Parts: sequence; C-alpha cells; structure tokens
Amino acid sequence: MAKSEEENLINNISVGDEFERYEEKNPFEYTPLELAKRKKAIRDASKDYPNIPEKYIEWFYDMTEKVYKKEEIDEIINTKAWEVPGMKRQFGGVLKTGEIIEPENKESVSLESIEE
Repeated sequence: MAKSEEENLINNISVGDEFERYEEKNPFEYTPLELAKRKKAIRDASKDYPNIPEKYIEWFYDMTEKVYKKEEIDEIINTKAWEVPGMKRQFGGVLKTGEIIEPENKESVSLESIEE
C-alpha cells in the first residue's frame, strides 16, 4: 500500500467503526413502546419512593409485567396470601439462671455457686 492510502484509511475510520455503541440489555424482550412505558413507570416510582433503590424498582416492575401473570397477582392480592403470621420476634433479655455442664465430670454447676 502506498503511504497516501494508509493515511486515508487511518483518517477515515470513525469511532463508531472502532467501538461498538452500548446497547441497553433487554432480557424480557420489551418492545420500544413497552421500554418507554417501563422507563416512565420506574422514574415515577423513584420519585414516589426515594428510599427504595432504583434497581429494586426495576426488578419489581419486570416481575409484575413479564414474569407473573396478572391473574396470579390478583389472586395473591384477593386471597391475602402474603398476610400469614410470621415468626414471633424475640426481644432478647437477661439470662438470670443457667447451668454449665462439664462433659468430663457430668456434673452440673449452677451460676449461683460460681458467684459465691
């Protein structure tokens, strides 16, 4: 190649030819209209709930729009399936009595006798 041909190749290469542009991932295969609705809904929810990270809002939106069917969500809401009683919370406290068992002796030693 002649030097002028090399210079033309170097000078005519654009950034777009060298590097690929970033394309936003679309694992749920949203259409362009659905992507616009999703973006607006996430932006609105971020304003309404500023303490919730935006990624959680995106995740929630994807789950309710693409993963779960509307009938499933309505059934969960109508049957109040999420309102099951949870584990009873233990608030802690102070241990007043207890025993220390030494495996060698097989004897129980109470805390009261240790304090004396």
